[in-house]
Amino acid sequence: MLPDALLQFRRPIVLTLHLALIPLGYLAAFALRLDIPIPENYLTMFGATVFYLVAIRLVSFALFGLYSGWWRHVGMQDLADLLKAVTLSSAAFLGVLFLSGQLIAFPRSILVLDWLIAIFLFGGIRFAVRGVREKRSGWSGVERRGTPTLLVGAGEAAERLIRQLRHGGSGLRAIGLVDDDEAKHGMRLHGVPVLGSTEDLERIISRYGIELLVIAIPSATREQMQRIINCCVETKVEFKI
Repeated sequence: MLPDALLQFRRPIVLTLHLALIPLGYLAAFALRLDIPIPENYLTMFGATVFYLVAIRLVSFALFGLYSGWWRHVGMQDLADLLKAVTLSSAAFLGVLFLSGQLIAFPRSILVLDWLIAIFLFGGIRFAVRGVREKRSGWSGVERRGTPTLLVGAGEAAERLIRQLRHGGSGLRAIGLVDDDEAKHGMRLHGVPVLGSTEDLERIISRYGIELLVIAIPSATREQMQRIINCCVETKVEFKI
């Protein structure tokens, strides 16, 4: 997302962005709770407490490494870390309000709203950056170039493989998946459809011009793997495990 010349300043830029968005989200919580215009006494309350929230949240974000991650590759672990950081900082902020005696007149719902807004705001920005990056690279869930490939298995291993393929450089194009679990048929994994079961291999290979089969079922027993391999051999199409 950032030009190469600015990459060395990525952390200061991310820190500055957080520094601006934390009070903005906090103010939005006041506006949602009290409507616009915000009463003057609550604006005074905002001004008296926003510094504490900004300081606490910045420290919490640093503790969970939210300034060092690559937003273009953001994933569920990053979202989990964000959730932990926001929750910890909100709890610490609540403690500061209590110790400073400001919690008595403070609307508790603002704390809840601020927590929700922070998660959606900071999580949304990260996934938006990832989405823009993928759009610019021409990926829309399925690689457009490469060897037409069918993945055997629609579990976690296949999900990880598709995520790797979408970043390019593998020379493979995931056309679809097959899985013997009928409940998965018709579903999509990162935009790649589950087209049928291993019994449908020959039909799917013929219809979609598949040139490579990749078996992605590490949990399969020896007997299950041997059956799948036999199915692949019968298709006379190259396969890999």
